[in-house]
Amino acid sequence: MQAEILWSAILVPPLFVVAIIMLTIVIKADKAPSLLAMVTLNSKKSLAHQPLLWFSLCLPLTYFFSFGAIVWGQSSLDLSDKGFENFIRISTLPLLLLSLALPFSLLIWRFHATLQTAEQIELASYKNNIDTYYAHKKALIDHFGGIPARTYEGGIKAVFALHPRLHLKFFKNTPPNEGIPDINAACFEEAINFLRTARHAIYVTLTTADDVERVQNYIVACDEVYQLGSLLVLEPIFGQLYEKSLKRKYPDCIKTSEDGRRAFTPLGDNSDELIGAYRYCRSFMRLLCEFAGYDIKFFERDGRYDFVDKGRHYLPKSKERRVEAILSVLELYIYNSDAFVETPSVEQPTKA
Repeated sequence: MQAEILWSAILVPPLFVVAIIMLTIVIKADKAPSLLAMVTLNSKKSLAHQPLLWFSLCLPLTYFFSFGAIVWGQSSLDLSDKGFENFIRISTLPLLLLSLALPFSLLIWRFHATLQTAEQIELASYKNNIDTYYAHKKALIDHFGGIPARTYEGGIKAVFALHPRLHLKFFKNTPPNEGIPDINAACFEEAINFLRTARHAIYVTLTTADDVERVQNYIVACDEVYQLGSLLVLEPIFGQLYEKSLKRKYPDCIKTSEDGRRAFTPLGDNSDELIGAYRYCRSFMRLLCEFAGYDIKFFERDGRYDFVDKGRHYLPKSKERRVEAILSVLELYIYNSDAFVETPSVEQPTKA
């Protein structure tokens, strides 16, 4: 029992002294002392402000004096050769404890340097990802900025300046620190589906001899192109063309419902504007797919729809089948919803 008390008296005081030193360092550095702060390394602060460093230095030093006091107290001061030999002989354990300060402090230094290196690598990676993200965004804007403005059928003045919002729509809205964002495949597919449905509806509008089917598909084409123009933030479509066409905003006499007839806005006043609006959206979407590396199979030539996608042969030979005629005929039924009966939904085109 006496031996346990003796060893406690030897071992505890140095620990107590070192704990006070470490706590003092933490209070001066953080003003919020905690046990965790005392036993962890902080890579944002210099080595001199690391409590563990002072622990590795002070603990061997205090034990050196603690154990040394025991062995030295049994000897008298002697500065002769024999005195120094005796000092070395009886101080073996205290000197051994003191020598532990060097490897312990070097170990703490290496740990601290490793943490700082890891933090620098992480910071460099963060900066590189930020730069990569905005470089990708700038490249997308530059990709469209290099395309000159042109005028499509119907006098639609197409501008290929990219709205920055499109980058958030068509590429996953991930934090910039994650680098190049992934493609938002759902958004690309939605836009291509708008194009696919609009192209089929335009094809039927300009080729069918059935008045009801022609009007019905024309309404679908208008809706799809307007939605696509809004998705792509194409102001000439959802802004200028839409505002111009508001004066001819018709109720949809085919799709009647208990809540009343749904209104729709035509794409301009004639077939030229219908084709021009569609082709503008198609060209813009193709550029976006090409930049992103998304599948452009939809844009390949298709014999059935070639006259809708390109060329000057989109106008039906029969003037009664043109959009101008559709709008004129539709005006006769604005106030007579019984003239058209509800018909089956428009046939959706199959995916290529």
